[in-house]
Amino acid sequence: MSHSHNSTDWDARYREKDRLWSGDPNEALVQYASDLTPGKALDVGCGEGADALWLAEKGWQVTGIDLSSVAISRAKESAAVRNLDVEFQVRDVATVVEDAPGTFDLVTAFFIHSRDDQQRAETLRATAKLVKPGGRVLLVSHAVTPPWAQHRRDDGSSAPKFEKTTKSEIAALGIGDWHIEIAEEYERPVTGPDGEPTTMKDAVVRAHKPNSK
Repeated sequence: MSHSHNSTDWDARYREKDRLWSGDPNEALVQYASDLTPGKALDVGCGEGADALWLAEKGWQVTGIDLSSVAISRAKESAAVRNLDVEFQVRDVATVVEDAPGTFDLVTAFFIHSRDDQQRAETLRATAKLVKPGGRVLLVSHAVTPPWAQHRRDDGSSAPKFEKTTKSEIAALGIGDWHIEIAEEYERPVTGPDGEPTTMKDAVVRAHKPNSK
């Protein structure tokens, strides 16, 4: 799928609501990044910017990228309201790798979606390439498909299956020689789009790139 098609899809989805996400940082970010020493961070697929803004409040120098110009404009507004200096850009992770490989102390990627597994794996490999020696990647993915996601498609095609494991995500990142600091499943209570309570299970991977590379 082309970048432009993806962008159009995401812009349309964001325009459905004044705010698509809660505005709060992901719980797993708070839990798994609070102990890290601030440096230069990149949030891949930053959406409306809540995670990037939380990192900035903790002292990180943050760049947030997303395919949706609607999401990025909202993220910029939130940063201005909170007087936080975050660089938000409408960009694909692949173009950042071309310009700035190995430059970030922390790269975060939460719930990277793609209808194409190969495209998603390419995105994750690119994400890992942005981490500098001694830096880290923090990847959080759905370990089970949300019950409501199976009904999302209006065109008759089947909804994407998430169901990532820490093992499959580490393989997709292509980080065989890195130190895996965290590889676990994380459960959290959530409320579905129709108000139904359920428990989501996420796969969390935090890996440290060797200094020698």
